[in-house]
Amino acid sequence: MANYSNIYSGGGYSLDEDSGNFSGYRVPSGKLGAPLKPDTAAQIVEASAMLNQGIKPIEVGVLDPNVFEQIPKQHFKEINRLMKITGATASLHAPLVEASGYVENNWDKANQIIAENRLIEVIDKAHELDPDGNIPVTIHSTNIPGATFVRDKDGGYKETQLYVVDPETGKIAGALKEEERYDLETGGKKVFKPKEELKRLSEQNWQQELTNFSYNVERGEDLVNAGERRGLFENPMIKELYENFSTGKITKEQYLKEHPDVVNDFGPIFDQFKQLDRNKNLGENFLRGAYLELQKMYGTAYRSAVDKENKEDIKALDNFSKEVQSKLNDLKDPAVLSDVIESGVKVLKQIETPVLFKPIEDFARDKSTETFSNVALHAYKKYGNKSPIISLENLYPGMAFAKPEDFKKLVDETKKKFIKKAIENGLSESEAKRAADTTIGVTWDVGHLNMMRKQGFKEEDLIKATKLLAKDVKHVHVTDNFGYSDSHLPIGMGNVPIKKILEELEKAGALDDARLINEAGGFVQHFKTSPHPYALEAFGSPVYSMKMAPYWNQASNTMGNYFAGYGTMLPDQHFSMYGSGFSSLPTELGGQVQQKSSRFAGTPND
Repeated sequence: MANYSNIYSGGGYSLDEDSGNFSGYRVPSGKLGAPLKPDTAAQIVEASAMLNQGIKPIEVGVLDPNVFEQIPKQHFKEINRLMKITGATASLHAPLVEASGYVENNWDKANQIIAENRLIEVIDKAHELDPDGNIPVTIHSTNIPGATFVRDKDGGYKETQLYVVDPETGKIAGALKEEERYDLETGGKKVFKPKEELKRLSEQNWQQELTNFSYNVERGEDLVNAGERRGLFENPMIKELYENFSTGKITKEQYLKEHPDVVNDFGPIFDQFKQLDRNKNLGENFLRGAYLELQKMYGTAYRSAVDKENKEDIKALDNFSKEVQSKLNDLKDPAVLSDVIESGVKVLKQIETPVLFKPIEDFARDKSTETFSNVALHAYKKYGNKSPIISLENLYPGMAFAKPEDFKKLVDETKKKFIKKAIENGLSESEAKRAADTTIGVTWDVGHLNMMRKQGFKEEDLIKATKLLAKDVKHVHVTDNFGYSDSHLPIGMGNVPIKKILEELEKAGALDDARLINEAGGFVQHFKTSPHPYALEAFGSPVYSMKMAPYWNQASNTMGNYFAGYGTMLPDQHFSMYGSGFSSLPTELGGQVQQKSSRFAGTPND
């Protein structure tokens, strides 16, 4: 027979540790925090309201960079004072700044520098919030679109669309989608996959560039050598005459005046000389244009060879560069210029086809890690062991670096670049590595992770992803959803496998110092109530500070009876003790006069 602790049947057994909406993983209330409203600069007001709820870890921050800059610097110091008074702790959510330098799908170095400067300012403000500790600063890993993918039968990633960029300019060239088309070579339908199309696109464009380049070279040489090609200079005298004419040593009029006997024979030849000069000038322009194109193609080929670490191609390109350097003074001679270009064509045809288009993740990762490592270096150089933590947040499918492996690469390459720069600034290798591990980390957003379910990924895939990043995690955003949108519900209201995720983080030691920020803005928006009690219930937080029963999940299921919890309704002594004039009233109204009957009982007084 069921046992119930309340007077109504149907309730849970509150003495059971697993009663209520308990996730199965206990978190002390002191580690469970909440963010302030992310759309207002009045962060002190929000912080005070949060502290009044008894929430100790709070996350300060505004998502709009322009609104963030409207927070007065005094607010950060004042919030720090509130933290000290209440024994609370603060973290900071940076505004949405695209570290790679992309703005409206276009990359620009200036935008990357602006993003770096903005993030450095955020770090300095974060230090005002907590000058004595390593305050986590959550920074979105990206705000640009990325590859779309679904789960394949083996739990891997089947890419259905890639955003590709020109690595020379950073401009987004478009999206390559998986599609089924009729194929000329097979005579039937064929599924064209994005990565295969990406490779084909580079090869096709490179061959087209080589073809156009070779045509311009051929056209230029043909125009420059038009005289020889026509056999006009088989007569040495005519060739000498043309050279004198071409260099301005003699004009047609001068020559015919000096040799009136050859007017009829040589008059038309001078007209051909003029056409040859025009052709020669045009041909030299073709060759000079081809040389400029050769320089561009050389740069593309070298960049690609370095990216691929293709030593043979790098060596071939280096040797060609030395050949060009030895002939720089002679390049005004069309013949020398033509020889140099011809050698370049041979080299470019022999090397591996360069990468002309990249997935946006590959391009943006190089730029973003440069920005993040510079920001981290600034933080460590300025604040040392009390440096704020650059905590990169994982994003959901549809955004760049959404694949856990891509996100891991972003974090690892940021650390790698930081270590290199730190060593250049005087740190030992061991110090630089330690600084990288403490200054650079991850904000693990379990709601963003859960949205991989929409792509067909399963619970075990989410746990595997958590295991991959666990050692880097410094901060945790706990929020629930059903895998299809970033609903921002309190934990326990969706299907995020929070227990297994936190257990994996605990194994890696990531929860020792991490705070869990209850991001439930969607719940607040629609239900107009604090999500904090629901979070306390889901995490079974101890009601008292002894970290033992009773727990919030038990208390939330307890229903008192009508007379419980209030004690005696009225004082034992009558009200005259407190200066009241009601002592002559009957006891029914709080007085001291005891009667067998009264007006209030329906009979007259005695």
